[in-house]
Amino acid sequence: MNVRLRAQPAAVLSMLVVVVVACFFLTKVPVDGPAAPRALLWSAALLWFVWGLRLRATAWRIVDTPTSKVAAAAVGTSELAGTAIASHPAPAPASGTSCVWFSWKLQQWRKRGKDHEWVTVDSSEWRHPFVIEDDTGSIRVDPQGADFHGVKEHKYPVPGRAGKWQQLEWLVADRAQVYVLGPVRVDPTGTALEVGGDGEFMISDDSEKRIAFRFGAWAWVALVFGLAAAVVAPIFFLRTPEFGDREIGVELDGVTHLIVAAGAIYLVALAASWLLRAYNRLVIVKNQAQKAWSSIEVQLQRRFDLIRNLVTVVRGYIEHEGSLLTATAAARAQGELPSAPELHAAETHDAAAHASAQQLFALAETYPRLHADEQYERLAEALRDCENRIAFSRAFYNDAVNVMRDRRGTFPYLVVAPLVKMPTLELFETTDRDAVALGL
Repeated sequence: MNVRLRAQPAAVLSMLVVVVVACFFLTKVPVDGPAAPRALLWSAALLWFVWGLRLRATAWRIVDTPTSKVAAAAVGTSELAGTAIASHPAPAPASGTSCVWFSWKLQQWRKRGKDHEWVTVDSSEWRHPFVIEDDTGSIRVDPQGADFHGVKEHKYPVPGRAGKWQQLEWLVADRAQVYVLGPVRVDPTGTALEVGGDGEFMISDDSEKRIAFRFGAWAWVALVFGLAAAVVAPIFFLRTPEFGDREIGVELDGVTHLIVAAGAIYLVALAASWLLRAYNRLVIVKNQAQKAWSSIEVQLQRRFDLIRNLVTVVRGYIEHEGSLLTATAAARAQGELPSAPELHAAETHDAAAHASAQQLFALAETYPRLHADEQYERLAEALRDCENRIAFSRAFYNDAVNVMRDRRGTFPYLVVAPLVKMPTLELFETTDRDAVALGL
């Protein structure tokens, strides 16, 4: 199967428990008392329930997090997509493919008792920091602690070995397109950002849509199995000759009522967990939009400072200019999402600042000596980069607002939305000039 989900040991154990109990029941083999199978099945139902909720939460997290450009990545959980470039590429043991990560197993077909099975004789894994690059820049990724999902399994023969041998290999090739959902932090040098650390962290060479679909599908499988285990457990209240006499027993009608009650309790718990998760989901997308707005605020302030410094440099060369430029005011979010008037004011300030920067570059073109000034060139390049970052941050903000709108305006989230006080936000409007950095 082209999926590698890290199943919690408890969930795997619960599946085995249900299979064993089902075998005992179907073959009418006596078990140790009537309470044993019920306890095992209800424990399995609980474990499957919890596992399903965790898988569903992960699927929602993937869907709700907008993909950010590398240049606009901010501290906190971010979703990135780009080309994986190995800092120290390693050849995969079986295929020899140059890769940024691989997991390898050497297995032999051995007899154990009356059965045969594949036994892992040797294994290894390569994890080393690599770089994700897109059309805006690159960022370092430290994969320690990351889960690799959706990576296809490849099988290879083992030449020169007698008997049945095989090699299993999973890898992310160098220069492959990858998807990363993980925490962005300041790197140890304190000079740049990188992806890595504790928390939800996954890497895949598959698309975001397919990853979210698989997590969602597995969540439904786990929840359905949990429901099945919950409603099957009351059957063991029945007294049957195969199980011997029982002190406690009920008629078939009573067992039917217990089955209905167990199913109802499971579904009510599922609905309650959904309401809780829906509330948390709305809070997350609201905070995500707030984080995106704060990123715009930072870039607008940075542009304001750059323009002011550029004006100072240019004024030294252009002494006869009476009034050079009017500095723009930076939009202030102050930790809150903007109201409609604040958003319109920010758009006005943004347009004015961009026009001022264009004026500044146009004016500087009439003074060729400016281009030989190292400080001017450095500030001008920083301003061009800042314009790009503003455009990327604005696009990320609009994506975050669209996600929040979708969650708030669709049923049944609109029932929970008033509890979260979801604001009615407008998009940060852009014009064609935002698509390209200043290239004057």
